[in-house]
Amino acid sequence: MKGKLLMVFQAGLVVGVVVTVVGWHPLAVAQKPEAAPRWEYKVTTFVATDDLATRQLNELAGDRWEYVGLVGTAKPNTSTVPGHEALVAFRRAKK
Repeated sequence: MKGKLLMVFQAGLVVGVVVTVVGWHPLAVAQKPEAAPRWEYKVTTFVATDDLATRQLNELAGDRWEYVGLVGTAKPNTSTVPGHEALVAFRRAKK
């Protein structure tokens, strides 16, 4: 019984080594590298009031702009709406 088990183990080992060395792998298909996405960016001023900021965000989202990040908060408030102004960056895929 031990002899048969050892023989089956050795046969499996040989088959495994042969498959690994020879390779039963399908041929790799060359893939074309994806072109880097081309973005257009937009920086806009946000005033920190809930209603106005929400309206601005919904308008930008409707035009497919995605939030990128905060550009700066050092801009003085020049609007008639009280609150803190911030410059915020958005991007979308170029058309």
